[in-house]
Amino acid sequence: MHKEFLKFQLSKDKMNELKGGAVYACKCSNSTEIFVVAQDTVAGAVGEAMQWCGDNSVECVPGF
Repeated sequence: MHKEFLKFQLSKDKMNELKGGAVYACKCSNSTEIFVVAQDTVAGAVGEAMQWCGDNSVECVPGF
């Protein structure tokens, strides 16, 4: 469980991006890999995640 938690810790760069926003855990439909996106809104998080996923659909949930 501790190892699972550690992989979701944010880097200093991601923490600096927050500036009042929120953190979302996102994944592409064709992958099991989860990545962290810091944005002000869910729509912003999905938009950024779509750039990573290309033509595949994306799913984001509040991360923390």
